[in-house]
Amino acid sequence: MDINNICYSRIMKKYFFGLLAPFFMMTCGLDNKNTVDTYTYRINNETGTLALIAVVDIIQEVPDGGFFECTYDETFNFGLCQDSLSIIFTELNNGYSCSGAVMNRNGKCFVEDSNVFMPSDGENGIFEETRSRFYEYTLTPELLERAFELPLND
Repeated sequence: MDINNICYSRIMKKYFFGLLAPFFMMTCGLDNKNTVDTYTYRINNETGTLALIAVVDIIQEVPDGGFFECTYDETFNFGLCQDSLSIIFTELNNGYSCSGAVMNRNGKCFVEDSNVFMPSDGENGIFEETRSRFYEYTLTPELLERAFELPLND
């Protein structure tokens, strides 16, 4: 075998591996697409009255100054923990009933239903990201003034 062919072959191997090594390093083992993160959504009650907050199967009494919180682990932020939310001000027998499902919307949400359940990006969702993957929304006394009278079974 010719010495020039041997040298050329070694140079080409080094060149080939030098170009492809970074590519393989980026595509093999460094893929973060399947990373599971924890997302937390908190609803603070600053209305001056007791609120009953229900998200599907979670129902919690939230006193003034308290909060409702739900958390989930996922690879992607899907927004508020479920697609239905009820906030009832028990002393006044009024509140809000929100649903992310188009067929179940009843017009009794305090914002457009879909905005309640969307991940916040500063434009669509109502929750504000206060730290990494932690989102908050505060119920205010103004919401009491606009609350709907809710049927007892709502």
